[in-house]
This record gives sequence, structure tokens and C-alpha cells, in this order.
Amino acid sequence: MLFLPAFILLRQAPDLKSLDALAQARNVDKLSQFLTPDSLRPMNPLQVIKTNGAYETGRLGWHALELAPPNSNQSYVVFATPITSEDVGEMIFQRIGAALKYVPEDDPLAVRIVRHHLDVRFDIPKKSISVVDDVDLKKLPDSRPYYFIRMSPYLKVESVTEKGKPVPFTQTSGVTAISAFAGQTATVTVKYSGVVDQPQYAGSIVDGEAQLSNDYWYPTISRWPAPYDITVHTPKGWLAIGQGEQVSMNEDASGRTTKFRMDMPVTYYSLSTAPYKTASQMDGKLKISAWGLARSDEQLKQQTDLYKPILEYYDKNFSPFPFSGYGALYSQLYGGGALEAYSFATYGFGVPSEDAHEPSHTWWGGAIDNTYLHSMWNESFANFCEGLYARNVPLGNHQERQLAFIKDAKVDQDYLVASCEDASPWYGGPASSIGYEKGSKVLQMFETEIGTDMMIKTMQQWLKENPKGEPGEWSGYEKAVANATHKDYDWFFDEWLRRKGWADFEVKNVQWNKGVLTGDVYFTGEAYRINCEMLLLYSENRQVFRKFDTMQKLNGKHYTFSLSVPYRPLLVSIDPWRRVLRTQHADETPPQLTEMLRRSHRYNDPKHADWLKGVGGTSLAAIPQDLDNVLLVGTPDTIPQMALLCGKAGFIVRGDKLTYDNSTIDLNNGGALAVVDLPGGKHCIVGLGKVKLRPDTGRARTDVFDSYGRFLRGYTEPKTSGWMTFKIAATSDKKPTQGHVIK
Repeated sequence: MLFLPAFILLRQAPDLKSLDALAQARNVDKLSQFLTPDSLRPMNPLQVIKTNGAYETGRLGWHALELAPPNSNQSYVVFATPITSEDVGEMIFQRIGAALKYVPEDDPLAVRIVRHHLDVRFDIPKKSISVVDDVDLKKLPDSRPYYFIRMSPYLKVESVTEKGKPVPFTQTSGVTAISAFAGQTATVTVKYSGVVDQPQYAGSIVDGEAQLSNDYWYPTISRWPAPYDITVHTPKGWLAIGQGEQVSMNEDASGRTTKFRMDMPVTYYSLSTAPYKTASQMDGKLKISAWGLARSDEQLKQQTDLYKPILEYYDKNFSPFPFSGYGALYSQLYGGGALEAYSFATYGFGVPSEDAHEPSHTWWGGAIDNTYLHSMWNESFANFCEGLYARNVPLGNHQERQLAFIKDAKVDQDYLVASCEDASPWYGGPASSIGYEKGSKVLQMFETEIGTDMMIKTMQQWLKENPKGEPGEWSGYEKAVANATHKDYDWFFDEWLRRKGWADFEVKNVQWNKGVLTGDVYFTGEAYRINCEMLLLYSENRQVFRKFDTMQKLNGKHYTFSLSVPYRPLLVSIDPWRRVLRTQHADETPPQLTEMLRRSHRYNDPKHADWLKGVGGTSLAAIPQDLDNVLLVGTPDTIPQMALLCGKAGFIVRGDKLTYDNSTIDLNNGGALAVVDLPGGKHCIVGLGKVKLRPDTGRARTDVFDSYGRFLRGYTEPKTSGWMTFKIAATSDKKPTQGHVIK
């Protein structure tokens, strides 16, 4: 039984006009006064009216509208706004006297969608769609006299029928209340239509293209994943790009009809159609494709080349790829970034590119679904997979890749707003920062904790354990970790998934004495148990990496650690690769190409005007005397200064060939970049070669790459100066017998 505070019971029920005015004014404080206490826990859902969602749902304004379900004396208020997918939805509150009780979107009201059978027709001149959906439904325990389906609010339900008989319904904005069916299962036909005109936000139709992505153009209940069949009617000659497997395509004088079958239960559906140009190639049994109107045939082909090793890597390391094909759709109607569709991805820009993020969603968001109602865990996994792939793809030197593509675990103030486990889009923009960035950095730390092979094993375990068609959450991955490792890592997840913020600590008083290295660890705020990396630097530039426990021993208000280190190091560097999510200082980052290229001034040898297009900053007409922050593009034959600089970088250039550490590339089909030290602590960059795409240098200071800008060889420098590095006086102690030479 719900007990309401006396002040709510005595208050007059809020009238709709007042609620609507408050919603339009985004007056969350006054609106919240009408909410039942349980509606405010664990967070106030109305706060999103002020902050908007993770992807700016709500930016077009809010209204309060009445919803009265059919054949019921109950009443609801819908806080309505144009919506986009993977974000907050329209919010429903039940009137209880003078109070409003929140109905969470994941409450199915005892009905679940089993499968859709969609028939979609486009009217391009009118920018509209007409859809008939035969929805297979089943009842859950605690059945009720009605249930809600949700769609984008521009769609208007025209009829609901069961076995040809009308079913009572009422619709308010994108929420439709439908009378419950009699049996345990039913197939209900929902007919609806609407004008689709939200370019670069949600669905959109223009002359020459129709896109239904980033949009709820299909009925949903509690965002529960469901499979579907779809028949798509398009203009003659237009290509429909749908999810899953294409079953058939037929064309007559009236147009083209294409059918798809999507057996992977997912929450988010994508569909686009236009007279797209197409490029395809077969990789074994997998067909890799790219489609677009505003991309050249060569660019589309390049995208299929770039996808090939990505899909091979995931297929081998996660689970077999579940479709017969995968592709990239480039559409100018789509907004910023890209959207996964599990058997393809839609891009608003960035095609062609070596994108390992969207394909990974086939597993993280597809095979294991995410509703986005509780957290954005799948974005954490997709971002982590970008680095996992870059560090481990069998392309070039594996050891050098491992270091070049470590993600810098810098912190963001957004991480203080919520924990990874709880950062739903209702928190607004910070949820995106936490979901994409903090979560991926936490996973990278966990990989460091348990090793790459075991990390992949835990991901495989989750894919095996998660019931097909049921959404996943962080808790499911934690369970899979326990089963795969047979160890207790609750301490790690308690610290990094269930706490807000990050580790704020400083190591002090690092000393070596008679074969023992000691130090003190001071935390500001909560302490974190971290198996923290440490670089021990010896003479002749030999480096040894060790780990120490930041909570090894409590000594009053701080912790101490001690390690057996037989030989005295010249220098000790704490967290030399900046993998720990902690407060970092500006002087911790060694010179690296990514940072220097952003602020560089570029001089290009006129004889090589087509080299490294799009790389570097402002152009220079002549080579300046001071080369600090200058990118020189050319060869030692045409730019005399480059002879010495290339030698310092380790490049041997003879004609069209460049050799680095016994690896040779053709400068007509690849290139190289390197940061070179200059006197006085200054640096310049040398660049050579011809590439099709901007090189991805990661955090390397030397990068030799192929024609697509993919890393082959290079050098990445650990932190050897700045914050939390300690010089240890050199002695005549014996040299260590193990270590790696720093180039």
C-alpha cells in the first residue's frame, strides 16, 4: 500500500495546464513537489527536463499531456518531447490523488513483445511512412487491464486489431495505451503512420533518401529486445538496407519490395533506403559491403577493406559473427557520429575509417542487448574494444602496437556525477562521458589486472551465459568474470563500477636500500587497491616493469609498499603508461605525435605535395629557422634538414623506400611520422609518404604505417619525467640481467 505525506494528500490535484506550463518552463523543482516519495528514488526522473538526455533528447522542449487508458478510471500524465533512440524516453506518471507516481519505462505492465512482423511503405514526396505491425505478444504474471506501447511521438496510431476485431486504445504523444488481450498470447495488429522529418536527430525523409535510424519507428514495450520480420516497399531502383538477413527482393512497375529477417533480438532497429552506390567483397562466407550517395566508389571499397581485419578479429576472439554480411551505410541525413545496427552501421561522417567501435556492438549491444535504461555499459565495451583491437590485431609489430594504443586514463569532472553502474541517460551529458570514457578506461585497467587472454575469456564467458534476448547490465559481466577466473574481483568492481569519481593519490618518498624499494602512498578521499605499474630505469637505458599494491600496508593515515629490487634503479616512474584512472599532471605525457600534430605548423616540400594529406596544422610557405613544433613533409633529397632529422628518428630513406628497424615500406603506399628532439627541449616532426587516410598514431612518437594509415611499426615512450617520477642516485651496482632497451 502506498502511503503519501500529509501535505500531498491535502493538496489539490495539479491541473494539466499548470503541469504543462511548468514543463515548458523546465521548472523541475516545482514539478517534483507533486511526486510520490518512491518516484524520487534512486533519482528524480524529472531532472532530465532540465539537463536533457545523454544525446540531447528533450532539447526541443517538454509538454505535459493527459493519458486516459481505455475502459479504465485511472489517469496518467505524459511528459512529452520529440525523442531519439538510446536516450531518455517520454516519461509517464500515474495520478494518485494529488500526487504523481513515476511509471519506469522498463515496467512492461505485464506484457512482452515476442516478435514483430512489420510492413513499411514510404511516401517520399510527403516525407511519410505507413506501417502495419503484426505484433506477437505474451502475458507476464500480474496481468493488468491495459498495457503501453511506445514509439516516436510523430507517429499516430490509426487502428489496433486482434483477429480483425478492433481493440480499444488511446494515444498521447508517443505513448499508446491498449486494452489487454484475453489469453496468454495474442497477435495484435497495429497500424500507424507519420511524417518523418527530423534530419540529423532521428528519422528523416528527403527527395532521394529515407532513413529510419536513431528513431523509435516501431512499437516497443519496456525496450525489451525482440526479433522481427520486415517487408519494405521502396521506389523502383532504390536499395533497402535493413538488419539481419535479406530474404528476397522483387521489383515491378510499382516499385521494389525487399524482405529481411532479423532473428537476433535487439532493442534498436535501423532501416534506410535510397539509390545507394555499393561496394562489396567476400571474406570467406562473409559479405562485407559499404553503401552511400556522397562517397566515391573507391571510398566505399576502402571501407570494406578496413572492416575485414576488424570482423575477423572479433569473430575469432568473441564468438562467431552471427550474420552472413556486415556493412557501412553513409548518410548525410544521420547526425553526428555513427549508430550500430549489428549487421551494419550508419555513419553521418567518417567513412572510410578504421572503425572498430560500431562492429563490436554486434556483440556488445546486439548479442547482449542494452536498453540504456540503467547504464551505458555497452558503449564502455565498444570503446574498450577499439583499443583491444588496435593493440592486438595481427597487423605490424604486436609488441609495439601494445604500447602505442594504450588509452590515456585521464579523468573528467563528469565522473563525479554517477557511477558506471548507475549512469543512465537520465543524468544527461555526464552519462555519455561515463559510459563511453570512464567505463572503457576501467575495462582497460581490468585487462591490466588479469591479462589480455583472461580478459577475452571473461568476455566470451558473458556471451555464453547471457540468456538470448535478455538485456545485459554490468552485474552480468561481473558474474561472468567470477565464473571465468574462479577468483573474487568484487573489490575491483566495488571501487571502479560502484563508486563515483576516480583514485586521487600521490606516491612519495620512494627509496632504494639494500635490495628493497619502498615508498609511501597518500590518498585524497577514498583509498583504492591498485596493482599499479612501475618503471625501473637502469643504466644503458634498460627498463624493467613491476607492480606494487597501493594498499599493501597501512601506516597511520597513509599506506606503504616495499618490493624486492636487487639492483638500484636510476629512476622510478609510477604508472608510466598512465593507465590508472587518477588525477594526472600535464608534465606526465612524453612527446607523442597525436598531441604535437594538433599544434604543429606544416611545411610541405612542393615536389611531394600529395604526401600526408590532411596531417598537421597551418601551412608554412618556407622552412623557419626555429623548427620547434614544425612538421616537415618531404625527403632528405629535397629538404636537406631532414637528413639529420630522419637519422635521429631511425629512418633510412633511399628513393621511394623507407627502412625503420629492418622493416621497409614503399612511400607510395604508406609512410612514417616521428617526433624528433631538438636542442633546448624543443621538438619537431618529420613526415614522409603517401596515404589514403589520416594515420592513427595512437600515443606513439614514431609511427610507420601502411597506405590506410594503420600502424605497422613504431616507438612509444613511457613517462620518465614529471609527476611521480623519482631519481635514485646512480652507483656502481651490477646491471640487471633482464629488461628492455629504450630506443
